[in-house]
Amino acid sequence: MRKKVIGIVGAVALLLAVGTASGAVVIGFTDTVSISFGEVTYEESPLEVTSTELVGPGNTVDTVQATVDNTASASLEANTSVYLMDDGSVVAQGSSVNTIGSDGTTDEGNAVIEISVDEIDRSRIDALDITVKET
Repeated sequence: MRKKVIGIVGAVALLLAVGTASGAVVIGFTDTVSISFGEVTYEESPLEVTSTELVGPGNTVDTVQATVDNTASASLEANTSVYLMDDGSVVAQGSSVNTIGSDGTTDEGNAVIEISVDEIDRSRIDALDITVKET
């Protein structure tokens, strides 16, 4: 009976050790995306990026065109930022402040915004990050 109890205790200790080790591995490979303290309020924006296009001469990119939809009833001013990425690193970026709405600068609430970026070879770009923030 005593050997059976020692065997069970040993098995539980082994499971805890393996669980702790695997937990340490998981913790070691995770990234912190954001940390918030206090009260946080998330609001849906009426601005939505519906399409993007990389533009430039030949095999290079010097402009990003983004179509942004405004579902609000009034025009909104927004800062649009783009980041061209290569393997997780920013290789080119740019931003533009535009008014998006129904005041003649858009077509039915859509605006095509052109953001200039440093000229870069198209083959170096594997991802595009874009943010549109109301100002």
